[in-house]
Amino acid sequence: MGVGECCDFKKRLRRWESWEKEYSRRGFRTVSLDKFLDSKDRSALDKFVNIKRLEKESPISHAGLYREHYLGKVHPVIDFSDVMNKGVAMGGTIYLPSTEALIED
Repeated sequence: MGVGECCDFKKRLRRWESWEKEYSRRGFRTVSLDKFLDSKDRSALDKFVNIKRLEKESPISHAGLYREHYLGKVHPVIDFSDVMNKGVAMGGTIYLPSTEALIED
């Protein structure tokens, strides 16, 4: 077992896509994965939510971008089988995918 996408990640991604689609349908800018992960608490997200898109601004599906570019491609950085079976301490840096990096200005 490795540290990467959690075991029910596909279910959570479908839920994220559904809510993001509805939020966008209501005319709001969606929140990038980067901004969501950088927000340390609920109040930190306040500056990114409830912002209406500009008149000709196209909606962005960050969940869709994640699905297309990262789903199943985020490799584990820690192998827990070594930790549990061999007692080997491990450390690593978790790679955080960026949906902002995929958006063209």
